[in-house]
Amino acid sequence: MFTKLDADFPKGWRQTFGALWLGCFITGLGFSMTMPFMPLFMESLGTYSQTQLNFYSGLAFSATYLSQAIMSPLWGSLADQKGRKLMCLRASGVMALTITATGLAQGVWSIIALRFLQGAFSGYINNAAAFIAGETPKRRSGTVLSTMMTANVTGNLLGPLFGGAIAGLGGYRLPFFVTGALMALAFILTAILTREHFIPITKEKMKPAKEVLVSLPNKSLIFLMFTTTLIVQASLMSISPIISLLVKELMHNHGNVSFVSGVVAAAPGFGTLLAARYLGKKWMPVDRQKF
Repeated sequence: MFTKLDADFPKGWRQTFGALWLGCFITGLGFSMTMPFMPLFMESLGTYSQTQLNFYSGLAFSATYLSQAIMSPLWGSLADQKGRKLMCLRASGVMALTITATGLAQGVWSIIALRFLQGAFSGYINNAAAFIAGETPKRRSGTVLSTMMTANVTGNLLGPLFGGAIAGLGGYRLPFFVTGALMALAFILTAILTREHFIPITKEKMKPAKEVLVSLPNKSLIFLMFTTTLIVQASLMSISPIISLLVKELMHNHGNVSFVSGVVAAAPGFGTLLAARYLGKKWMPVDRQKF
């Protein structure tokens, strides 16, 4: 796909791109391999009422995003000073350890604590996108970044199916061990095969977040997009922690609950994949009329 573009890129960019694409694929695959079965795994660790299990599952899901929201500004600032490769190594390395440790957990609070720690050090996909963007000429960035994003989408689509099959064969702990090993592989690939041409930004040249926000045009539009995105994500995530429990209830605890839960979790992604092109074509005439 990129054969004719090689002259525009730094030496070794194809190897860097391939390693980062695989790293993003593994991250998306690993995340979706374990998340749909988290409530079922927690249920196997003790005797809990349905209310308790729903609460613990929701807390385990939200803990990651809470710590991620707290730590993201710090990691973003550090990435501007130290480079994106270091951030990718930090994220993949710590995630390999925390996800493997989650598979060894003996109680729900251990899982919640590990999920919080995992979120605090996550961010591989975002940093990988920024990494490859810095290695890409601006006129080629659209092609490269859109191709990079297929890694996460593909991983998220396949992860629930693989995770369901693995959990059905070897129990709920096995997907965590497999994911931990895959994240360790992502760490190795990133460390060995990527090359970053990074120019650090000094603290003196970095603008405070408040100053950046003030300088943005169309603040009302940005606030509206932020609000609508918040509502959509909150709506989607509100059912994610309990979807596997609902599947178990509907199946009356018979059959391969893990695999069916994986299919259900993957279904929205396949729907998006099938409908995105069609809806994009429907939107284009309106877009042209307005702009």
